[in-house]
Amino acid sequence: MILMKFIGSHYLLFAALALAVWYGGVLFTFYRNEAKKLYAQQFPKPETPLPTVLADDEEFDLMGAPAEEYGVSTVLAHEVRFMQRKTMIPDEEMQGLIPDVLEEIKKVIQTVEAEEGDKADFISLFKLITVKYPRLAESKHLPDINDWLREHCPFGLDEDELAGLWA
Repeated sequence: MILMKFIGSHYLLFAALALAVWYGGVLFTFYRNEAKKLYAQQFPKPETPLPTVLADDEEFDLMGAPAEEYGVSTVLAHEVRFMQRKTMIPDEEMQGLIPDVLEEIKKVIQTVEAEEGDKADFISLFKLITVKYPRLAESKHLPDINDWLREHCPFGLDEDELAGLWA
């Protein structure tokens, strides 16, 4: 066990440091704004602006424009084009009726799968789509929609059943 002897000078040094820390904390806590003002008066900031090199019509932007993610581009609504994999359907039709019908068919298929329905349930729900979209019965894209139905329907549909869906 080591005993330390404190002499008077050590005690006075410790007391002076403790008082300095105490009064510094009081000054910082209660007189912070006054200390900032006093500091600002003694050390004013330079008021000369930083030189910049810009053209007359350019606006200064420190950060610049945000970059888009790789592979993402911003386009206007009339520039958006949709195309099916197998066939070349005109853009005007792809932005309207055909995608709406395909979404309705997807919902019917999901409902039949979720409720564990059979082919009769699918056909009865599909009749609601044919009532909603009667133009498709004579559409030139009906074979493409039927091909899509053959690929995505959970049970097989032959040609007679597909023709009966649209009748």
